[in-house]
Amino acid sequence: PISIPSLSDLSTAGGSTIEIVGNNFGPDLSTLDSVEYGSGGLYAATGCSFTSGHTRVQCNLASGVGRDHALVITVGGQASDPSTDLISYAPPSITEVVPGANVPLPTVGGT
Repeated sequence: PISIPSLSDLSTAGGSTIEIVGNNFGPDLSTLDSVEYGSGGLYAATGCSFTSGHTRVQCNLASGVGRDHALVITVGGQASDPSTDLISYAPPSITEVVPGANVPLPTVGGT
């Protein structure tokens, strides 16, 4: 079976490259079917490459897609168990609120 025991450090800004370390990933990209994460494989990693055949794969992740996502790697039609290490991104933060054109903002207690 394929396993994903650890992930490299992941920037919470998104658009990050991660390294997936495990076993039985196959000899090259021709055997790698997919790297997916999120509920039900909602998101797919892109730009994957082998850094070491059979044991290490590097991929790019989508930005700003949430938290606590497990990865599943599929090689030759055989899917791994979900990774125990989870991917999390920083939550959104508001730095400023600017009124739009001709849209007045109400004041607190006013209209």
